[in-house]
Amino acid sequence: MFSNVREIHGQSTVKKLRDLENCERKIANHRNHVVFSLRCRDLSLTPPSLKFKCPINTRKAKNIVNKAQRELLRERIRVTYNKLVNLKDKQSSLEQEINNEIPAESELTIQSSSHIARVRESTFEKSKCRQMRKLQILKEKSVNIDQKCRFTTPELDFSGTQLKKWVVNLSQYKLSKSENSVLAKGLNFAVSPTNVCTEEFVLATELACRNLPNSEAVQLRAKVASTLSSSKPPKSNISKDERKAIKDLKKVDSVIILPADKGKPRLCLTKRNMNRKLTPC
Repeated sequence: MFSNVREIHGQSTVKKLRDLENCERKIANHRNHVVFSLRCRDLSLTPPSLKFKCPINTRKAKNIVNKAQRELLRERIRVTYNKLVNLKDKQSSLEQEINNEIPAESELTIQSSSHIARVRESTFEKSKCRQMRKLQILKEKSVNIDQKCRFTTPELDFSGTQLKKWVVNLSQYKLSKSENSVLAKGLNFAVSPTNVCTEEFVLATELACRNLPNSEAVQLRAKVASTLSSSKPPKSNISKDERKAIKDLKKVDSVIILPADKGKPRLCLTKRNMNRKLTPC
């Protein structure tokens, strides 16, 4: 077919047909590459070419690396989409030039169209199989890593026998499941507030405004007021039952919650001395 086109229309037309053939191959590959990248984004997988080795072994550093990998994956999707748009523009221009040189009723037009279609379909199927195989390998590796992490760092079961090793009840007061769970978090656990404490910010602002000119003090008050009006409390780090359990434990006067000592459990509930004031938990 190419030899016939060369004899009738010259080498320039053959070159355009070859360019169109290569353009169709690239479009097929990029289409599958976009689908592969979108699957990785939806499944929270990172392709090997975008993975970074974290030089610092801390949770914050790992979160930074993971965030950078996700952003790079999104950028790759955007760049691939742009390449597809440019390739389709080039494809349409090449098809128009070839149609101007080869008549539409010619047998060479039919042969070239069928040849380009076969190239496009075969390239698409090969690229599709390759990308599906890569995605399957990434899924298997991700599952293996998750299983290894669960095996090496098992989660604590605060509802079963593991909880008894952390909290020991030496009093006659029966702890509920939510009370056990909240006590197992320890005395140093900071419960997220249910509302924004505006009084402290207002007081600090007024103290700062004493040393400022009147105009700057007015601006500072306005900024603080707008910020406080739009602020929201943080997301709760305990459940409703655990928050209710804290209030219930504060009302119990017959027990006192003590921190752990060396070689003892983390928390200990004992019968308190009724003459002493109850320390809030």
